[in-house]
Amino acid sequence: MGIYVFLQSKNHSQSDLNKSDETSFESYNCSRVVKKPKEKDRCFRETAIIKGDPNLCIPINDANLKEECFVRVGKVTQDQSLCEKIGTKRNRNKCFTGIAVAAQDPNICEKNSSKWRKDSCYSQIAEAKQDESLCQKIRYYQWRKDRCYYLLAKLKNNKTLCQEIEDLPLKDLCEK
Repeated sequence: MGIYVFLQSKNHSQSDLNKSDETSFESYNCSRVVKKPKEKDRCFRETAIIKGDPNLCIPINDANLKEECFVRVGKVTQDQSLCEKIGTKRNRNKCFTGIAVAAQDPNICEKNSSKWRKDSCYSQIAEAKQDESLCQKIRYYQWRKDRCYYLLAKLKNNKTLCQEIEDLPLKDLCEK
């Protein structure tokens, strides 16, 4: 789509079309063709995600969109170093969780500084891998641990997992 928009927007010289560096071409495309700042930022973000190229996040002016760009490119590329470039803890934790879930690697969950994100990370991977041992790693929110065991008991049709649930109404529901 970007190339189509680029070619349709104006008459461009042959040298414009022969850019050897794809990142430069995409950067040129968003900067030259898209005029409104918010739309330009979104163009860079979406192109970065599609291409898996974090360099395309750099020209984004809006701080929130820039961080979101690094979060989403990090998830696509599974490059944890991108998370370190994110200034806000919330988005940095979101980045680590996204990569951990995409890679199904619970070790990455430990990089979260947020207790909520850490537990959420283990829960998502436990469900994806259908691995109840990961429910045990949920340390901070008992309701999330109970939910983890409940979901896996239902997914695996294994009522013995219901015994790990502390919330009595949920345990009763699980055992039915």
